[in-house]
Order: sequence, then structure tokens, then C-alpha cells
Amino acid sequence: METTVIDTVYGNQASQAIYPVPAASLKPSLPYHDKVAVLMFHHLDPKLKGRDIISPELFAQQIDYLSKKGIHFISLDQFRAFMHGGKVPDNAALITFDDGYESYYSIAYPILAKRHIPAVCFVITGAFQKNVKVYTPHMTTDQIVAMTHADPDMEVQAHTDNLHFKVDRKHDALTGPMKIDGKSETQQQYEQRIKTDLQKCVQQLSVLTPHPIDTFAYPYGMHNNTAIKTLKEVQIRYAFTTRPGLISKTSDPYLLPRINGGSPDITPEALYASIESAAAGSINLHKSQSPKKLTASR
Repeated sequence: METTVIDTVYGNQASQAIYPVPAASLKPSLPYHDKVAVLMFHHLDPKLKGRDIISPELFAQQIDYLSKKGIHFISLDQFRAFMHGGKVPDNAALITFDDGYESYYSIAYPILAKRHIPAVCFVITGAFQKNVKVYTPHMTTDQIVAMTHADPDMEVQAHTDNLHFKVDRKHDALTGPMKIDGKSETQQQYEQRIKTDLQKCVQQLSVLTPHPIDTFAYPYGMHNNTAIKTLKEVQIRYAFTTRPGLISKTSDPYLLPRINGGSPDITPEALYASIESAAAGSINLHKSQSPKKLTASR
């Protein structure tokens, strides 16, 4: 029986007001070294409300506050070099967005570019199809080409072609077999389906960007051994979960943690506190403490 790991999204769930912070207090209270905090966002919208939607104003406030607190934002290319033994600045952080919504291009990208902050967006390539019905507009291929060629620090990476949906309460289309004509897929059919999908995603993105397509974000944070094996087969070298924590050079490259910043109740102060907590946790982890996982067997 293969085990599917279900990561829990990390963040401060209590509503908090945003108060001015005296300049004198804007110092890193817990600097970390030779590690990277990867921050996770999804969608920006000035009006819509939702668990994974924040306003452009809040996003700008978050990154400005983190910068003032001594967080140094790095690019995915710097992250790759770090995982191969390279150096990163103290308090390094990488910004990631999931799903490839159009708001990344029209809202997040201008906010980041104005501040010269790199980022990466994990794209569902199935949204490129003509006449595809999506609730939230996604980036077009032209937008991706324009952005990634104009700014080498802005990358797009893989988030499946068409596996970002649940097949039951414990699995998504990446981690669980589907029913075909009323019958559940065999293991061979399941493995071939997800490999074909991931190959398609990588191939479609490869022609749009000058960067290698070698990085992945698990939909819903769900992953299992078959998914990891298949990612390796399609030349994916790094895969991000939604489990909190900081990344070191010895982290498993296919189980990389991220810190959620993309919920409307995560104030700039709360996001910084989450990074501090993760940094403290990484210190404890270095002292032989293991992270907890919620698992579901199939």
C-alpha cells in the first residue's frame, strides 16, 4: 500500500490588525545562515476574498516589511546554486506563486519588478488550451514569453498539465488512480498517465522560457513515492511541498518545505513570525528532531 503524504498549509490563522512598526525595531531578531525560506502565494486580487487570495496592498506590505527586517530575496537560479553547494545571503528567501494565474503577470510581477525582487510561478499548462473553462484567468503563453525574456530573475516552472484536481478525499490526480469506464486504473496505467502529463507540462513550458524546466510544486502539497519517481524520470530536480520549514543544502530536493504567505489573515508581522518559527524549527531539527507528517494510505 503506497502512502500519500498530505502536507498542511502553514500560516498564522488568527486575524491581526496591521500597525506601524517603529524603524528602530526593524532588525532581524532571529537571523539564519546557509538556509532558505521559500514563501508560497497563489492569487492577488483587490476585491475578491478567499483563503488563498490576498490584496495587492497586503502583498506589497509583506515584502516591504520583510525587506526592512533583513530578509534577502533570491532567485530560483541562486537557489539552484545553493543546493549545489553555493552560498546565499543570511536570511535568504525565495518567493513562489502556484497555479499560474494572470494576476501573477498583471499584479505581482510589477510589484516585484519595481523592487527588483526575483520570483517563480508554478504553472498549470492545461490552462493554455483554447476554450478551456477556468474560474480564475491564467497567464497566456505570450505573457510568459514576454516576462521571462524581459527579466531573467522571473521564472515559470511546472505544476502539472492536468492533474490539479482531487480524485477522492485523500488523493489528487497526481497521487491516486482514476476510474476509467467505471474501473480503477492499474498501477501501470496510473504511472503512465502521470508521466505523460508531467512530460507534456515540461515540454510546453520549455519552449516559452530561456530557463530549464527542472522545478515543481505539488498540487495541494500531496506527494507519494510514485510521484517522486516520475518527477525524476522527467528531469525534475526540485519539488516543493506545503509543509513549513527552512531549506538547507542537505534537505531532500523532492520534499522541499515552504511557508504560506498567501492567506488574507497573514499580516506582514505574522509572516515574519512564521519565518522566525521555521528558523527556530530548523535549529531544533538540526538537533535530531523530525517533522511530523499527516499521511493517508491507499
